[in-house]
Amino acid sequence: MIIQNIDALKALASPVATEIYEVLCYYTPGDNGGGSFYWDSLSGETPNNGTIIQGVASGRWKRIYTTFIDLRWFGVKDGIDCSASLTAALGLSNIVILENKVFTTSTTVVVPSNKQLSGKGATISSTANPVLSVQASSERIEITGLSIAGNGSNTAIEITGNYTNSYASTAKACDLNFVRVTNCALSLKLTNARKINLQSCEFNSKSGIYYYDRTAEVNIDNCFIVSNSSGPDDYGLKAEANPGNAPQTPEGLTVSNTLFYLFPVNIWIKDLFISMFSNCYFDATGRAQNVLMEYEIKNEGSQFNNCWFLNQGISYAPVAATNVKPYRSSVSNCYFQSQSGTTINIKSWPHEIAISSSRFNGLLTGTQVGLVCANLNNNISLSDCNFSYYESVAQFKGNGQFNTVSNIVCNGTVAPYYCQYPVNISNAEGMPRSLQSTIAQGYSFPVAGNISSITGIFFGGIYKVVLSGVISTSHAGYVVLNLPMGCKVLDGTYRWLEVSNTAVEISWMVQMADYGVNGTISVMSETGGNGSAGSFSSFFNYFTAVKLT
Repeated sequence: MIIQNIDALKALASPVATEIYEVLCYYTPGDNGGGSFYWDSLSGETPNNGTIIQGVASGRWKRIYTTFIDLRWFGVKDGIDCSASLTAALGLSNIVILENKVFTTSTTVVVPSNKQLSGKGATISSTANPVLSVQASSERIEITGLSIAGNGSNTAIEITGNYTNSYASTAKACDLNFVRVTNCALSLKLTNARKINLQSCEFNSKSGIYYYDRTAEVNIDNCFIVSNSSGPDDYGLKAEANPGNAPQTPEGLTVSNTLFYLFPVNIWIKDLFISMFSNCYFDATGRAQNVLMEYEIKNEGSQFNNCWFLNQGISYAPVAATNVKPYRSSVSNCYFQSQSGTTINIKSWPHEIAISSSRFNGLLTGTQVGLVCANLNNNISLSDCNFSYYESVAQFKGNGQFNTVSNIVCNGTVAPYYCQYPVNISNAEGMPRSLQSTIAQGYSFPVAGNISSITGIFFGGIYKVVLSGVISTSHAGYVVLNLPMGCKVLDGTYRWLEVSNTAVEISWMVQMADYGVNGTISVMSETGGNGSAGSFSSFFNYFTAVKLT
């Protein structure tokens, strides 16, 4: 029997239990709310206005369906709150479909285990906070093809689990595919969640993803995470631990082929153990920060590979650090474009950071610095990189050790390196190759005393140390080279100075320690008899240390 709509079905006073009733629509033709029903005169089940409908007769109308439920079967339409209907649908079937339509909710909808919520172009417009919730013990959930529009102050999706010992153990195995979020305060919050996959999602809200407590094993791929905020505390992705659960932290994040665009800070990691970013784009045009790597409890094992950083780079900045923070972080095959200020800024105490095989391109205006190590930084390496339009390639300040720079090409750089302690710099274009002290014309040196000295930072390698000029001597004697700790003469310490008025060049081959030497090299005179040792009388009188390797 064919029935015009659901109201007509409800109005049937004497339905026949053995007949199938074909309802054309819920309200009007084309609203896709119709379907096949049969009459159960013995049923007293609670009606839900979708699959179980109460009519004027005693009993219930029951919808005939097999696998999926379409939310339009519940009579949802513009202006009708469908929170209860969506909750009911999720309780009835493992597959709930929201076809291309705007649905309104005002209360949080909880998505149970083993559910597939398919938007197929539909939008949930909601004031609920959060709009959708996956709670503890829920797993194997898929949300796909759905848009969520918030009210500017709510969270779109919240996945919250529990943990066993050190690890998140519930609220796991959830997939978000082709999910779009707009106008929310936060697009996705993960608390003690595990095995979460985001694929081809688009988040356009004040903040993107909050990765909290013991959340682990999350994969984000091919997503667009875009800011609609100028608030200083908003972010594209933020990861941090729950201080009450220290020393446990979130862990295991991989992000690939994803764009982060114009957040006050695109990536903000306070605590996270093992994170990998590959083939990502970070745009911080007009922003003060791009990637902020703090360290409160533990921020270790981060990798940035083949990523593109626009306008701002990476800051390693531990929170209130008073001891060593081993980041164990690597940056490789990355491109830093149109950089302003300091591209990689390492504050006091971070250790173990490697930057390699990357291209750095500074703005043509202003002062740009490639790498700054502020103080107490060990095991920092910069290798196989190319720099253009930087005032300085690398600056090592305060104290530190075991830091290296190698295979650097720089273009348009004024003063490539500034070091306040020894740094092993090798095969680096623009590296200072020599240190020199000028000896005044006509300088007379005593029988036994200092002739000249050079104080500075000597990078690791082989040096040729040279005393040169025209020297007048009253009688023969020795000149001897004195070296600081970490140096050794390879060809003997003493040189014999004959009685002569001809130009001489006295040299020594000196090995500096691999990680450099900070100190003074001096040359002194000793004589084999009495009287004055001699005097430098030429205009070209130098004491020079030249780096050979």
